[in-house]
Amino acid sequence: GGFNKIYALNGFRLPDDKSCFNKYLPLSRLVNQVNTSSLAFVSPQKWADTYETRYYHQGGYQCKTSNFVLPEIFCMCLTSKHAENEDAMWRMYAQKGEQMVRAYYNIDSLLNILDSDAVLNGYKVYIGEIIYTDKATIKALTPTKSNVFFGQQFGIENYLSLMCLKRGAYRYENEIRIFIVPEAPLKDNTAPQGLFKVNHLPSRKYVDRVVLSPYPPLSASWPTPD
Repeated sequence: GGFNKIYALNGFRLPDDKSCFNKYLPLSRLVNQVNTSSLAFVSPQKWADTYETRYYHQGGYQCKTSNFVLPEIFCMCLTSKHAENEDAMWRMYAQKGEQMVRAYYNIDSLLNILDSDAVLNGYKVYIGEIIYTDKATIKALTPTKSNVFFGQQFGIENYLSLMCLKRGAYRYENEIRIFIVPEAPLKDNTAPQGLFKVNHLPSRKYVDRVVLSPYPPLSASWPTPD
């Protein structure tokens, strides 16, 4: 409610008990975003976990069951409960040689920036919670076995719900995903290297607070999970 281009997935409601979502990211990236007055959204092609990208690629189950055309999508991942399993979060998102931070993104400010830019530049924004489940369930989802995700009128909400599936091992993240869906095909140079940048006026502030990681920067990268 109150937005022109922002839609909720699966009955998602903005929280009444908090004003911010959190994001764990390198300090250098946050500084760059603030200095350039931009927000970065990433294509799922950059996600490492194959269970999260199972239904992303062209030719997936949703394409076989309907005339739905896979759109270009870009995503920002946030957490709704930073204090729950905080130690695991710092370790999970740590990057080689980077000072990590937890940034508090003001929900109203963030969504107002996105809504204004979406109207101006022709895209829609969807926000929803991650659907945590086990590997077997994710692998078993097909049009003949699941009418929850594969309805008769398969549409963008169904597709983005599939893109919210994640292994239960990551339940501690309490993840929220914000998707950008362009309403027209992008030009080749619009989203270089799978990144979609939302630009805004420098006066539009969305970071309320920043907390430094209690751990020193890593000297080596964490291994990528299978």
